[in-house]
Amino acid sequence: MILQKALQEKRNTQETLSESFQSEIEQMKNKQKQEVLILKEAISKERNRARLAEISLRQQEKAWNDMKTRWHEERIAQLGNSLPIESRTHMEATIEALRLQVSYVV
Repeated sequence: MILQKALQEKRNTQETLSESFQSEIEQMKNKQKQEVLILKEAISKERNRARLAEISLRQQEKAWNDMKTRWHEERIAQLGNSLPIESRTHMEATIEALRLQVSYVV
């Protein structure tokens, strides 16, 4: 009788531990799922932020290039009236060479 009682207590303890262990496993799985969702949302937000930053940079680059083009055209118009054609051609070639050098550096 004592042996059966001890055996029953052991089974009860094992059952309790098993239930506790299963409960803990479920909690860990749920926590992991939540953390994965949080990370996926964070990744999505960062991708969106990067995409918006890229769009903004492209717009700024286009505006800068438009401004450079206008300045260059104005400068050519100013120089065209004041420099001989040979000097102007040489200066334009120098400017273009410098532009290429700068674009390689950037």
